[in-house]
Amino acid sequence: MSSSQDSLIHGLDFSIGSNAAQYVEDRSERAWMASSNYFSPGGVRTIRANVAGNEFVDLSSLILVGTLKNDSATLPLVLLNCGVHGLISRFTAYVSGSKAEDILHYGRTTEMFLRMMPEDVRRNMATASGLGAANGGPAGNDWDTTPLLANGSVRFTHKPIISGICNSGKYMPLQFLGAGGLVLEWELGGPIDGISTAANHSALWHIEDIRVQASVINCNSQLQEAYAAHVLSGNSLMLPYKTFTCTSSALPDSNDHDSSIARNFTRLCTLFQTFSRDNTETAKEVNTFWCPVSTTLQDDFQSVLQIGSKRWSEFDRTGSAQHYYYLLQALGYANSLVSSANISLAAYKNNSSIAATDVEKVPQAAMSGHNTSGGQQITAYWKRFGTATVNRPKKTFFVAHYDAVLELSSTSAQVHS
Repeated sequence: MSSSQDSLIHGLDFSIGSNAAQYVEDRSERAWMASSNYFSPGGVRTIRANVAGNEFVDLSSLILVGTLKNDSATLPLVLLNCGVHGLISRFTAYVSGSKAEDILHYGRTTEMFLRMMPEDVRRNMATASGLGAANGGPAGNDWDTTPLLANGSVRFTHKPIISGICNSGKYMPLQFLGAGGLVLEWELGGPIDGISTAANHSALWHIEDIRVQASVINCNSQLQEAYAAHVLSGNSLMLPYKTFTCTSSALPDSNDHDSSIARNFTRLCTLFQTFSRDNTETAKEVNTFWCPVSTTLQDDFQSVLQIGSKRWSEFDRTGSAQHYYYLLQALGYANSLVSSANISLAAYKNNSSIAATDVEKVPQAAMSGHNTSGGQQITAYWKRFGTATVNRPKKTFFVAHYDAVLELSSTSAQVHS
């Protein structure tokens, strides 16, 4: 451990470098049309795109593109999020016919992760969506977008930031996916799930002219043949990624409660939990993460996570400050001098409350998540989370972040999670 080796520092290294990629012959941008040209909550709700070809597609560049149209001739349409994600309830990805991802509560989960991003990054995402942020700042819970005028429309983009398949860092080899290909689906929610339902606002809308766009690369014949020989000889291509399972359940009318997840994981990384109450005209599941502290003014609530017989911490986390700290720790921000969440303490105590527990053995290492495949129950216990019916949460949402591996062979695709 005491030995060391000198190496030439970057500032004194005047060589061109050896990390070239001349086996990549071409890079371009492609578009794949959706299965229909008109989608609405009362009609065709599932936007389906078959991403096919003979190239390697860079899924980190993938976006959903379309036009959102206000169908009211007199009233403006007001979205509750700075993007169209609040209009979407579910995202599914199929690879060679195998389901690789299935994310429920998609709009709420996307909004949750946007609030956990630094403010500048979140603002960039809002601008790139085409809807922008008319208002909003460091608090994070005061963001809104410009209303869409009567009979108006906006050309939007949507980046699936919570899709593990689209953010794995691997290029998807479309030529090895067979007839099943790569199929991506976004399912629209209810007609009023993601919009303001105030009396002077429109509740009529649809989406049209939908396509998926992404960058693709073509490799030289030698590399293509090497991959083909590898797969045809009975070997597999392995694509590790992290994805989410989202569940919800009703809560009893009590200050103290517990809730569980009935799902097995071989590598559970992080568990997020949020709460909600009844929807109002402008505060709904897609934009509200309920906390009773701003109403009760009693910041002494407690929580603890238990997996099987293992109590994750020997103490109860108490109050907003502790829960906020452990959220930063789970996000990797606790020791960062540059990264921060777009959530103020006042917002956390009101409608941006997110509890998180990192259950990885070594957060810096891959595949070090907690194994619950033996049937261990995952339960979160809460105390003093509210004082009366009018301020207690009515529903809880779990977002489980876990490791998975997509195995591509010559005949099929298998998902190991």
